[in-house]
Amino acid sequence: MSFSLALGLVSAYSLTLAAIIAVVKYKGLLKTYRPFLYFIWAGLANELATELMAYNGRAISINNNIYVMVESLLLLWLFKNWNPKTKRDYRFEILAVVFVTTWVLESFVFRSLKESSSYFRVLYTLSFVFFSIDTINYVIMTERKSLFQNAKFIIAAGFLVYFSFKALIEIFFAIKLNVTDSFYNSLFNILVIINLLVNLIYALATLWIPSKRKFTLAYL
Repeated sequence: MSFSLALGLVSAYSLTLAAIIAVVKYKGLLKTYRPFLYFIWAGLANELATELMAYNGRAISINNNIYVMVESLLLLWLFKNWNPKTKRDYRFEILAVVFVTTWVLESFVFRSLKESSSYFRVLYTLSFVFFSIDTINYVIMTERKSLFQNAKFIIAAGFLVYFSFKALIEIFFAIKLNVTDSFYNSLFNILVIINLLVNLIYALATLWIPSKRKFTLAYL
């Protein structure tokens, strides 16, 4: 087995650690973070589905296209839970409609589910880059404790790194940039390494997710 293939397998299943921690701590964690836990489990499930589809000679783009739609809605839910505004904010509902509409049109009207949904991926990855930046800025301004023990900051930082680079690759695909295959291979190799590091960051973040508050009654 080549080094690049081994690294790809390690990167693909590096979510396992975060997934196990999420299972162990699930009941005791704040509900606002649950979409993140579902996102971790969905990501690991998609990696297994990809292996199964490839083994059976089927197009892995089908399960990957379905996964990115699920991922986008889960992360919208997460950022909605983190939204600091007290008044009703419809940005997330509107964006959810835009996501679903764009995905359906690209997957079933203008293209096929067997083709990569590049335009949708550009849309949702760039959206989460901006959401991550807003979250990081808000945490920096309001948090008084160490940022490296703040799950929200760690998760948003991981999103920012991963989705920034992923958006760059998807933009290249969307505009059909005329570059060599070796250039794309280099980009994907970098993405594999980033994916591995970010998945380990997710595991660290899962350890720092706040627990539910326990209420006790005082008896006189």
